[in-house]
Amino acid sequence: MTTNSEDAALAYLLLSEIDPTHYYTELYGSPTEGPPEPHISAFSDISDLSDIRIGVFPEWFQDSAEPIQKQCKEVLDFLESRGAKIISISIPHLQTIRLAHGMYIIPYTMLFSH
Repeated sequence: MTTNSEDAALAYLLLSEIDPTHYYTELYGSPTEGPPEPHISAFSDISDLSDIRIGVFPEWFQDSAEPIQKQCKEVLDFLESRGAKIISISIPHLQTIRLAHGMYIIPYTMLFSH
């Protein structure tokens, strides 16, 4: 977690090193082509976001307190006003994935909580 977007961008650079053997690298074509190299050039230039797509899962987006939904909607409206495209998405089997993840990490949290 970060406290601002600049720190999030720096964390992204640190965590997004391309692994030539990773599934997503292969998905992009080949280990030599792979996904685009991570960068934060022109990070603060938000005047034109027409090449940005933002996926929003409405069922989970709306599963929060009203003030949080309002603030998030304002942010999405702002990004859309700069040209970003807001796309409604769904994540199949998310409840099952969430439960499986919880069952997987609970033993570890119990191990290290003492």
